[in-house]
Amino acid sequence: MMLKKTIRNGAARICDFSGILSRAERAATSELTVLCYHRILPESQKRAYAFPDLAVTPAAFDSQCRVLASRYEVRTLGEAYALLRSGYRGERPLAAITFDDGYLDNYRYALPALRSSGLTATFFVVSGLAGKNACPWYDRLARDSRYLASQGRLRDLVSSLGIALSPGPGNGLAPRDIVRRAKELGSADRKRIVEAFSEAAATDLANPETDFIMGADELRALIAEGHEIGAHSVSHEILTGLSGQSLEAEVSGAKSALEALTGNAVRGFCYPNGNYDGQTLGAVKGAGYEYACTTVPGNNPRSTPALELRRRFICEDRLAGLFGKPSSALFRMELTGLADRAFGRNQK
Repeated sequence: MMLKKTIRNGAARICDFSGILSRAERAATSELTVLCYHRILPESQKRAYAFPDLAVTPAAFDSQCRVLASRYEVRTLGEAYALLRSGYRGERPLAAITFDDGYLDNYRYALPALRSSGLTATFFVVSGLAGKNACPWYDRLARDSRYLASQGRLRDLVSSLGIALSPGPGNGLAPRDIVRRAKELGSADRKRIVEAFSEAAATDLANPETDFIMGADELRALIAEGHEIGAHSVSHEILTGLSGQSLEAEVSGAKSALEALTGNAVRGFCYPNGNYDGQTLGAVKGAGYEYACTTVPGNNPRSTPALELRRRFICEDRLAGLFGKPSSALFRMELTGLADRAFGRNQK
């Protein structure tokens, strides 16, 4: 692990000092880079979270914002995509910062860094949880899995449900593996699992505030500061497993609910878990969304379909220097796609 980090940081330093990084940024001025974040959490909360790779600390996010402010033309996704389509060829490449789910920590920890750097962002919100003091189903399932494992009751519960779930390390089942498998199931089976775990753990009244989704006050405050609110479905259901009225309710329902909550038009959509197909695209288009985000990695040339925008997932640990602090050179390599080529990553 240390060897890999040393190689990454060495390559970043070479690219920076040789001018390769600057040239890559100049070459990217005809593309749109969309960054994908989920959570901004203090280090202790990040370590305790079931999905730490989805969390970035406030210090790291602040560092990344300062890099973006100095080297990129950062706009909300709606504004940035409009500029891309108009043939933008500015001196600095275009970028948009996006957050999935709409966690309250985005408001508490991301907003100050954005404000300090003079940047705006787009927040894709799970509308059915907005201001409800409730956690997304995957956070509940992970939390309940961890609790049941600590009580020695997890394996028996999994066996009783009659659905194979992937084994994790050690003697138990890793919460993230259980969530991953649950996402692969049909809607009815997934709901049954979530409810069974919740009932067994009896923690419905212990939803941690750290996992709540922003409410109307926070969303309106973000809009007032120039940020954009987009939709991320009503309940974060896996849309490719839905059809007809169920699919329409998740897609159109999120738009109408957020517009009623904020008093602002909602123009963008983000596919939960990145899952979409032709039927999903039709539902998103039919609901009146103008653009939508996938989890397919990469940057967006002007020809990118409006409802299939690519994004770059930001993993703090992968972008850290040798001593754990944020590496601006690695971050810049990530944004331009230079990291994909230098480190041999496969792009879909």
